[in-house]
Parts: sequence; structure tokens; C-alpha cells
Amino acid sequence: MFFWHSSRGYNAGSGLWWRYQTVLGALLVLAGVIIVVYPAILAFIVAAVVILTGVSMMASGWQMRRFYRRRDADESEIHRW
Repeated sequence: MFFWHSSRGYNAGSGLWWRYQTVLGALLVLAGVIIVVYPAILAFIVAAVVILTGVSMMASGWQMRRFYRRRDADESEIHRW
């Protein structure tokens, strides 16, 4: 199939080549895993930031709404006098 499967292939007699091949294979597997998993991690981080920003915005908007409602009520009581 590929030259590294052949017993008569490139540098077949060298024990060093098999070590390199093992490390290279592990690096290729690791690269494949990173390529598959990295976008998912990135998407999770982006989604978390968006959700937390939205929750924070909602909370501050709710506080402002309560503040202005209370202030408007106080002013209307002042004007009532």
C-alpha cells in the first residue's frame, strides 16, 4: 500500500526509521484530533462568552429598569405635592 508498509521500502533496515515513523504517526493522529476538536472548543468558548454577555446585559437592564421606575415614581410623588 504505502511505502512505509513495505519491507523493501525506504530505509527498511534502519531501526531509527521505525522510531521516527511511530512518532510521526502519533503526531499525525494528534493533529487530526486537534483539527476535529479545536473548532468545537472554540465554538463552546464563543457560545459561553455570548451567553454570559447576554445574561449580564439582561441583569443590568433589569436593574436600570427598576432604578428608573423607582426614580420616576419618586418624581411623580414629588410633583403630586
